Amino acid sequence: TNTLRPDVEYRWTSRISTGLGYEWRHVRFAEDSIGDLIDRDEHIVTGSVFWKFNPRADIGLNYGYGRTTFETSDRDYTRHRATVSLRGDVTPRITSSLRVGYEWREPDRSDQESGNSVFLGGDISYRPTDRTQLTLMVDRSMQESTFGTTTFYTTTAAQLTARHQLLPKLSLGARVGGGLNDYSQKETVGNKTDFRQDTFVVVGGDVEYNIQRWLRVGLEYLYDSRNSNFPLFDFVDHRVIGKVTLQF
Repeated sequence: TNTLRPDVEYRWTSRISTGLGYEWRHVRFAEDSIGDLIDRDEHIVTGSVFWKFNPRADIGLNYGYGRTTFETSDRDYTRHRATVSLRGDVTPRITSSLRVGYEWREPDRSDQESGNSVFLGGDISYRPTDRTQLTLMVDRSMQESTFGTTTFYTTTAAQLTARHQLLPKLSLGARVGGGLNDYSQKETVGNKTDFRQDTFVVVGGDVEYNIQRWLRVGLEYLYDSRNSNFPLFDFVDHRVIGKVTLQF
């Protein structure tokens, strides 16, 4: 997945501003995989009006219009998304990038499945002390599907992360989260016909060490699992990840 996301904002007064943003997502899966069905390009243009209710935070009204075109399948659709956003430093210790609203999908073909759902995205961070940060990330959105004839599912998820600066160069992190994937049509697998529902859980921890201001190394462990009412799709994944970060 490659993403391009330019935007521009103009401030009319000390409290009122307008913005225009564009996002392009180029999604391609490995050749000869079932993912070829959802190789696609997503384009969405979003206009916004923001009201600054304190010097470092604002509330926005946003409307997005988008097109999604698929490379090998005839599942193209138009997307409309209306949201309210809360961004910036709401208080000295709380920072937000939350968005909540509604999304409509209108397929080009009348025999394709249309859909609409409450949309939720972004995060809110809280610093109880200067060395500790808690972040709650949320997501509710429609995702493309390759399961049977179902074209999309709705995912609802939340994840809480914590990071603590233990020493000037050493920090510790932890995360816990989970959610639900809810498929929109009944499908048959083996001798079972039902609406597919998957629950998933992620738990992990990491340690990071700053060798220099521009060089950071880290080690992370992640446990990821999915439990479906179609057991064929259950899995448990353990990952150990080494990281080297160069920052300029």
